[in-house]
Amino acid sequence: MIFAYGHEVIFSLDPQDDILNLVSNENGVWHAIGCHPKSATEFGVSHEKGLRSRLSHPKVVALGEIGLDYSAKSFGFNADIQKKVLITQLKLAVELYHLLSTAVTLMMIYVPRHHKIHLHCFSRDPVTAQRWMDAFPNIFFGFTPVITYSSWEPPLSAAQIPLDRVLLETDAPYFVPGQIKDTSVKLSHPGFALFTAEKIAELRDISVDDVLRACRQNTRNMYGI
Repeated sequence: MIFAYGHEVIFSLDPQDDILNLVSNENGVWHAIGCHPKSATEFGVSHEKGLRSRLSHPKVVALGEIGLDYSAKSFGFNADIQKKVLITQLKLAVELYHLLSTAVTLMMIYVPRHHKIHLHCFSRDPVTAQRWMDAFPNIFFGFTPVITYSSWEPPLSAAQIPLDRVLLETDAPYFVPGQIKDTSVKLSHPGFALFTAEKIAELRDISVDDVLRACRQNTRNMYGI
């Protein structure tokens, strides 16, 4: 099983005070680490230094999830600070040639054309997807259980994006799959990626096994694991 674990927190400079030390010895587990936009107001010079040091860890395969998030004022977001922190991380990823897991258009300015990018939680239309592929030929699109919700009107991206560009996500602990959303299950987990795979298979009229095989290879191609 291939499992890339997203570590979206502010980083301590103490190497002993880090989740990397808890799970790095697990087989088949890798990390993507970065400062989520909701934590941008906490991100300072020392945290940038801590992030830089963590990116040298052999189990860290990407910088992310990063981006811009203005969805909830309860998180105390500040647009200018979010942009500043995002640009800092984009530059850091390019400098160290770390892969990116993100969801923003500032990449067009700061990221080289052939950099590998995982566009997180993609829900836009195929035309938008094609524009991203034209701009970044090594881009991959992540789909979450959001596409399984009855209220979701699929823009057909999950069906029309080339299968060799598709990745499975859960965004755990969020996005419990629609098939079990009304049950006692309240938190998502990586195993629920199968529900996303089933929906993609349905939309593309192919087998779930075909989706899983493709996404496993895509994960290898994106993250080198």
